[in-house]
Amino acid sequence: MVVVLLVLGIAGAGVFTQLLRTPPAILATCTPPPPAARAGTPASASAELGPAPEPSAIEEREQVMPPIAPAAWIHGTVSRRGLPVAGRRVCCEPGTERIDVAVTAADGSFAFRVPPGVHFVEVEHAVGVREQLPELRLGPFDATSHAHAASRSLTVAADDVRCDFALPGGTITVRAVDAVTGVPLAHAGVALWQAPPPAMQRLRVPIDGGVCTLADVESGRHTITVQARAYAAAATAVTIDDRQPMAVVHLALEPTGAVDIVFVDEAGEALELSAALQMRLLSPMTTAVVEPVNAKAFSRQPRPRAFEFDGLESGIWWPSLGNERVDARGGAIRFLPVELLDPLPAEIEASTGVLRKITVRARYRCHARLRAVDRHGNREDVVISVTWLDPVHGPTPVLAAPWYSGGGFEGYLAAGVYEVVCTRDGLRHVDTLTVGGDAVDREFVLPW
Repeated sequence: MVVVLLVLGIAGAGVFTQLLRTPPAILATCTPPPPAARAGTPASASAELGPAPEPSAIEEREQVMPPIAPAAWIHGTVSRRGLPVAGRRVCCEPGTERIDVAVTAADGSFAFRVPPGVHFVEVEHAVGVREQLPELRLGPFDATSHAHAASRSLTVAADDVRCDFALPGGTITVRAVDAVTGVPLAHAGVALWQAPPPAMQRLRVPIDGGVCTLADVESGRHTITVQARAYAAAATAVTIDDRQPMAVVHLALEPTGAVDIVFVDEAGEALELSAALQMRLLSPMTTAVVEPVNAKAFSRQPRPRAFEFDGLESGIWWPSLGNERVDARGGAIRFLPVELLDPLPAEIEASTGVLRKITVRARYRCHARLRAVDRHGNREDVVISVTWLDPVHGPTPVLAAPWYSGGGFEGYLAAGVYEVVCTRDGLRHVDTLTVGGDAVDREFVLPW
């Protein structure tokens, strides 16, 4: 029995090997015919089975594929003076909120796979160059956005579109030094680059070690302004053309005093500063009152973590955070957002060319949002009065935050117990509120 199986196995292996060696044309003649063509089967046998059943709705949905929108390529190169520009960001905006970003290769090439439509392609300036927003020109510390060196609007149909950018070849090198010592700026600064018409683009370029380079400069008259902490700004104009594509600008900045006041928590981390905090520096020798140069940034996100004062004369300055008491005799109070754990220094000395940092420990008070509702949870338009049951000065009315208006109450509260009174059309509801360190968001249910 074993011998028979072994023989059959060897024979089968030989047949299989022979099949592998058989040419496809000969092998096709050995293939059995389909069932309908086999001997003894009528040609009309398949017709007797009737027509094929109709596909179900589910099968139809599976068989019908949604049309695929055609796509094309936007491709090209970025160059300057005939040489490829590598490592430059190129953005493609297809008219939606999505923005595709590519980085040019060593040969300056880039490519985007896009659907048909209108697309806006722009080449950004070098890393670190930002566009200074036109409505915020008080200093180098305002909000900025990405700046582009070249841009183009393209309409894409079914075919690929080539888009090459030849960037302007001008270059301006800025060197900024201390006007007294002649050494490069000790503090980081920025150069504000005002391009000539029609672009009128205002760019911000960081200065490292007193030097920065402005590339992709078009021909025309450019204005360069250098600003740095603890220095007065300096500006000059320079002309770039085909005969002089490169220029070097030397600016000497006069040193002034600068002070940063930072609030830190108990762990030493700097706190974000609320717009409700009004820090100023007062001069005891004159009537000068200095506001922070970054005051506008307090109303934006993320908020600054320091009050920045620039352009100070050498000498003594008094810091002032404002008075919480609206009435010095113990009347109404509007709590500041923070509670100081350390007192502000009585005076701060400013020195020219020196950026002085003052650190004060503080913590944020409870942010409270109070409103009234009826028994069904519907908002009620009532007047909410909050009174602090001060154990030292007695009951003290609390004012809402200066930005808040309308019904309800929103503001900061110190830890303690408060009386909350809701009034409307002669009706009056009294409740109590105990405040700790956490934020409060509470609804008072009115009995009427």
